[in-house]
Amino acid sequence: MWNRLHEWWPYLAVVAGTLALNLAGLGASKLWDQDETKYAQVAREILWTGDWLTLRWNGDPWFVHPPLYFWLVAATARFFGLTEFTARVWSAVFGAGAVALTALLGRAWFSPRAGWLAGLVVATTLQWFAQSRLAVFDSVLVFWMLGTLLGFWTGYRGRRTGYLAAFVCAGLGTLTKGPVAAVLPGLAALAYLAWRRELRRLREIPWAAGLALYGLVGLSWYAAGYLRHGAPFLRSVLGYYTVHRFVGVVENQAGPLWYYVPVLLLGGLPWNALWLAWPHLFRRGGEPMPLVWCAVVFVFFSAAGTKLPNYVLAFYPLAAVATGAALDAFWDRPGKLRWGFAALAGLWVLFCAAVAAYGLWLYPAESRAVFPVVAVPLLVFGAGVLGGAAFGLRGNTGAAVTALASGAVAFFLLLAWQVMPEVDRHRPHREVAHAAAAWTRGDEVRVAYWVPNSLVFYSGRTWRAYLDPEPVRREVCAAGARRVVLVAPQARLQELRPAVDGFRTLQELRGWKVLEKPEGRVVRCP
Repeated sequence: MWNRLHEWWPYLAVVAGTLALNLAGLGASKLWDQDETKYAQVAREILWTGDWLTLRWNGDPWFVHPPLYFWLVAATARFFGLTEFTARVWSAVFGAGAVALTALLGRAWFSPRAGWLAGLVVATTLQWFAQSRLAVFDSVLVFWMLGTLLGFWTGYRGRRTGYLAAFVCAGLGTLTKGPVAAVLPGLAALAYLAWRRELRRLREIPWAAGLALYGLVGLSWYAAGYLRHGAPFLRSVLGYYTVHRFVGVVENQAGPLWYYVPVLLLGGLPWNALWLAWPHLFRRGGEPMPLVWCAVVFVFFSAAGTKLPNYVLAFYPLAAVATGAALDAFWDRPGKLRWGFAALAGLWVLFCAAVAAYGLWLYPAESRAVFPVVAVPLLVFGAGVLGGAAFGLRGNTGAAVTALASGAVAFFLLLAWQVMPEVDRHRPHREVAHAAAAWTRGDEVRVAYWVPNSLVFYSGRTWRAYLDPEPVRREVCAAGARRVVLVAPQARLQELRPAVDGFRTLQELRGWKVLEKPEGRVVRCP
């Protein structure tokens, strides 16, 4: 018993530490636009309507994503209320779960030490940490993808039930974010078998039982949605938001072929410079699946027409497996890691420059106010990176890993506890939403112009929200003698004239206005 505990305690420590890190200060900061507030509101409207089949956003049917993540958030909110913490907690939990699966894959393919090192690496990777603390479902999706991959590997090693588990995990991933949950692991498995010249082994997969399980778990909600809403449902959720997301551009989210190169260079800190050791590892005959997986993920999303940084999140766990295996293989002979350790300092400087450039370009005034607070965490992160580089170049791999992981953890905690409260001071949307809600009674026409999703979520109301002035004018005219409450940025009110000329200001708050057309007053419309 003690031998087994000694063998597994590093894994338990990594997973428990990851969960604690993901949960630290999780509910302290406001939800972000665009997706966090929208997804939290979708979960809230499940509880408002009692309809767990048709998702809704701002009162209207929302045929964009499958429901599993929203079901989890809604179920949690039903018992504990819908807060920033309950909106984000499942992302944090599944993020820690994905770290556990990463460690298990590293152990299965390489060695016990490579396994827990892989878990440590992915848990302290910048983009992985960030995504695991957002009220979005990317970490949930990656968890099911890793489960699918682990199931395939178990089946490949001779246990037929592993293949069936892979189909179930692929179904749960499909119920989280669509068929990409099955497509990516399927492509990776196909490429892996082709690499090993074992495509004939596709015949041993229990396709009939597996596809039946996948259809039952992953496709039943699509079938139910089609029966309720017909072809428009499938055209939206599978056509536009799935197929067109790959072959075309959804919501102006385009990017060049090299889009994910800077994403991985910055998001993969502080470990990505050690990817330079991968060729040495695989030339020694290391298990090729991590390399196959990373190549498939990178090529697939680079080829897609729609691009967002979070799409490539599935890259990091298998990159961590390869990195953990390289650290383990060259632990006592770190010469193969030398160039990676040497490059760490340059990537940290690049990261600091990118943070400054991005902030000054998009939010110059706010960034100048926040930079003094951000400087300390960046320096702490830099101390960990530079310390890791120094230890690594001196041949002390254990001290290098400790410095890199410790610097990353300290950086993440400072972000959560020091930087985010300062950033929240420059994000007035929650206060604006609360102010707008205070002026509503429930029977008025509520109209919003150029407002973020935060208005809907934090006000606890549905709004007729528009980015074009003409629909706002039509809403005001169609209201007749009914009371109208309008929320809009003060700088854009001129665009709504003459429809709002008779409105009176109820409240002005940090560049936003809440206005009212009193009940009984009729706006003259052309």
